[in-house]
Amino acid sequence: MQIDDILLLRMKRQYLFAPAKDEFTVLRGLCGLQAQFYGNCLHALRLRCGKAPDEDILRTSTVKTWTLRGTLHLIAQSDLPIFLYDGRSHFLRPCDTMSDDSRLSAARKRELAAIISDAAKKGCGDRKELRLICREHGMTADEEQSAFDPWGGLLRALCESGVLCHTAQQKKAFRPCPPFAPMTKADALRALMRRYLTHYGTPHTSSVCPSESCCRSSNRSPRKSLSVKAKYFTAYAISILSATCPAADSSLALIL
Repeated sequence: MQIDDILLLRMKRQYLFAPAKDEFTVLRGLCGLQAQFYGNCLHALRLRCGKAPDEDILRTSTVKTWTLRGTLHLIAQSDLPIFLYDGRSHFLRPCDTMSDDSRLSAARKRELAAIISDAAKKGCGDRKELRLICREHGMTADEEQSAFDPWGGLLRALCESGVLCHTAQQKKAFRPCPPFAPMTKADALRALMRRYLTHYGTPHTSSVCPSESCCRSSNRSPRKSLSVKAKYFTAYAISILSATCPAADSSLALIL
C-alpha cells in the first residue's frame, strides 16, 4: 500500500468520509476525544456524525475524565471500566493523589473528599460550589491551593479513583461515577490496542521515540533506532491482539 492509501483508510476509519451511527460509535472507536476544550469535542462529533450531537444525551451517558496520557478525555460512560482499569498507573503530582503533599495530609484529604463526594451526590457538583462548601467546613487558603489546584488536585484524585467524573458540558462541574468494575490491565490494554490499531493504524516512529536524544547519547543511528522501536511496537501490538484474536481480520492486517 502507498502512504496515500493508508491515510485514506485512516480517515475512513475515523468516520470522516461517512457519518458514524452515533456519538458513542465515535467515542468508543477513537478511544475518546480530548476534552480540555469541550467545544472541540462537540465540533469533532458534528464532523463525524453529520449532525449536531445531542448534548442532553452526552450529559447523562458520557463523562469527562483523565484517561490516555493522563489528559482529560470525553468517553462513553460505559467505557469507564476500560479506561480506569485495575492497576492503572501514570505520572501524578502528589497533590493529584490521596497521599500526603506539601499542603494537605492524607487524613485531611480523606475528610475533604468525603465532603466533596457527599455534595456531588446531592447535586452540588459545580466546582465553585464545591470550593465554597469546603471553605464552610474549615478548608484553609493553603489547603485550597492543593484541593482545588487548577490542573487537578484533590478533584483529580477522586476522578482517577473512579469516585467522581466531570459532567460532559462546558461549565466545570462534577458528578458521582456510576458503580463499575474495573477491567484487568491485560484485558483493558488489549481492548484499547485493538481500537487504536483499527482506527488509527500503526503509529509513526516519532510516536514510539519522540526524541532523538536517546539515540545521540548512545551513538546509535537515529533512523535505525526508530525503525527498530517501531517494529518492536508493532510486534508487541500483534502479540497482544493475537492472545484473544489468533486470526486477525483482514482489515486490521492491512494497517499492520
